[in-house]
Amino acid sequence: MTNTFKLGSGLLLVAAIQLLTACGGSSSSTPPAEAGFSGKASTFQRADFVIGQPDFVTGSAPASPAADNVASIMNGAGSGPLYLPDEYNNRVLGYHQIPGVQQAAADFVLGQADFTSNASGSNADQLNRPNVVVEAGNQLFVSDYGNHRVLIFDPAPQTGPASAQLVIGQTGFGSNDPGCSSSSLRRPHAIAVVDGKLIVSDNGNHRVLIWNSIPDSNGQPADLVLGQDSFTECTVNAGGYATASAGSLHNPTGIWSDGSRLAVVDSDNSRILIWNTFPTAEDKLPDLVLGQSNFTNNTENDDNQDGVPDTDPENGQKITSARTLYFPYGQIVFNGKQFFVPDSDNMRVLAWNGFPTRNFQPADVVLGQSDFTRLTDNDDDQNGISDGAPSARTFNSPYGLSMVNNRHLIVGDYGNHRALVFKLDQ
Repeated sequence: MTNTFKLGSGLLLVAAIQLLTACGGSSSSTPPAEAGFSGKASTFQRADFVIGQPDFVTGSAPASPAADNVASIMNGAGSGPLYLPDEYNNRVLGYHQIPGVQQAAADFVLGQADFTSNASGSNADQLNRPNVVVEAGNQLFVSDYGNHRVLIFDPAPQTGPASAQLVIGQTGFGSNDPGCSSSSLRRPHAIAVVDGKLIVSDNGNHRVLIWNSIPDSNGQPADLVLGQDSFTECTVNAGGYATASAGSLHNPTGIWSDGSRLAVVDSDNSRILIWNTFPTAEDKLPDLVLGQSNFTNNTENDDNQDGVPDTDPENGQKITSARTLYFPYGQIVFNGKQFFVPDSDNMRVLAWNGFPTRNFQPADVVLGQSDFTRLTDNDDDQNGISDGAPSARTFNSPYGLSMVNNRHLIVGDYGNHRALVFKLDQ
């Protein structure tokens, strides 16, 4: 018998990497957790099932696209069907309900005419490396990374193929030119939709763009920019390049917001920036930072903040800690009890009990590793050497998170070509 996680609609709400709905990104409300679930993860917890692979110990890429596999899982979403972006197959897979068995086949596909095609394109019904999918207000938003645009489907498709109705970042469908202006994008990654606002991490331009209302015309310009001094400046760290500041970004890849607060994953600065009040002006600087002790430090895994990555004094091996990060990548989530961050190059997911309140605050829980010092991929026996094959509790470059109904955490395990689903009932 196939099991499914049922929601009020009778369908499934889940995401492969970033569900901004149930955890506050596409909605300002936080749904109550279901009875019998604490809503918290525990250290080195095993996943309950896998999407994209036949079992927990398979991590190889598929030879060719099909309805039951993925080449590269990025950030997805759904409040009806599950939408799962398969980046390097240039498609979004749709599931009418989340499967309770391994390697279940998708029900429909966006971006391709069928399940066995994977060519890229820039028309309204085509995609080029889609990264993040967000469903909000019966609309579907897709960051079409390789086409330097965000697509809006209205209504959110229940079958495929389907064509988008609006495009942001381009003047129309069929073009895919990158640019640096209030109406253009360069490799957009994350999306959040909250309180009628659209938020996009324009990571190739090292900035976050905010539309104060959902765009209703092609190429509509943004209203606010974060990370740069103006809409026509798009340099690394706002021109500081190797030097970070409170007002700069270097490759932002994740966003979380509940409408009152904002958090941004600043990947190449190895930090998370948090605004305790949602910014309404370009000069509104973040209030706190995770991964670093201040806004100018940006070295990865630098617990003593001396500007050099930490090593074990006994054997010289690289180590990390509960408060450092190394290229965090993709969407972050908060379910009202734990704040989750994909610490990608440390091959782990960190969780803070409650919403973080101070700089350099240490995490409380780690997934993917048995303690806060380890950082080897697919290391189930925790001997510091990759096992090669994955397991139900290890990762190989976790790229973004989703939260479903406050009790199911979905981790996009990019290097293992799968998504892992964790029940937060420990």
